[in-house]
Amino acid sequence: MAVVGVRRRKKRSEEEIQETDLQKLIDLKDEYHSIKDDFLEEESSEYSYKILDISARLQNMCEQNADLLLAYFQLNREDDYEVIQPLYSGVICELISAKKMVDKNERKQVIAAALTHDIGMHTLKDIVSNREVPLTPDQLADLKLHPLRAIKYLRNSGVKDDIWIKSVQQHHERLDGSGYPHGLKDQDISVGAKIIAIADIFIAMTKPHANREGAIPKQALTELFTSRGEKVDNELTQMFIRDMGFFPPGSVVKLMNGDIALVTHRGKSATQPIVQSIIGPRGAPFEKPVPRNTSHNAFAVKDLEPDEQYRKIAFDLAVTLWKTEKIHFSSS
Repeated sequence: MAVVGVRRRKKRSEEEIQETDLQKLIDLKDEYHSIKDDFLEEESSEYSYKILDISARLQNMCEQNADLLLAYFQLNREDDYEVIQPLYSGVICELISAKKMVDKNERKQVIAAALTHDIGMHTLKDIVSNREVPLTPDQLADLKLHPLRAIKYLRNSGVKDDIWIKSVQQHHERLDGSGYPHGLKDQDISVGAKIIAIADIFIAMTKPHANREGAIPKQALTELFTSRGEKVDNELTQMFIRDMGFFPPGSVVKLMNGDIALVTHRGKSATQPIVQSIIGPRGAPFEKPVPRNTSHNAFAVKDLEPDEQYRKIAFDLAVTLWKTEKIHFSSS
């Protein structure tokens, strides 16, 4: 039976401790936002180098504290979707590709592709965000060309890497040939594109848009699972689901004893994440988060808690928690 314990990280230098993982993430997010805006105003050969630098830093953050990144992007509703989505996609792509691709530099190219896969959409931003008005046939045809526009921008900015280019160009292709822009089938779609497709679908389903709430992660993962082998790659999808679990970090859940808890880390089982209770069974908040062992029946996860007020509490708490946390809660 798993027992909740504490596993200390390797000792960091004073400089590393002074700048917390969370602050590094926020700084990287702001830097990415600035680079993206600058690129859309004027294509530059410096853009590809800056994106690769951000990709390398995001990759290192995944190695050090992937759960923090997953939780932050899952909880964050305050920043623009256009900024959060590519970074969240980059994190998910690294987690999947780390299990499939050995070469770290190749994985970095996939992250770079995730950060740039939708740059061809910027001219359609206002049209696509207005979900109440259906796209016209001409607008839909234009939308399906955005991967080709993206690689044109990238090549003009000096991007030559084949993994990066193919991952962007093919990320909307589907195994059964129903995707776009070229209707490619399974064997003709690159691994990087298949990985981005999974991340793209999951995030599009779980993150709220202007006119709809996002689906709960468990629902999105279930839908991905049912489409595996037809639309998305079977092996990669199962890797993703096993790694994320049905209650990913950043999820707010209700426990069997009535507690409302924040999932802070993935557990050994898809249904037994590492959680900290933030509100008791009678609705009173705890003075500070209380670790619960979800392998015990009393603290097993009963369901996801979709109430927005709890998400806001959890987000504020997570910011405080990870600013000071120097330990990982573990199920081993």
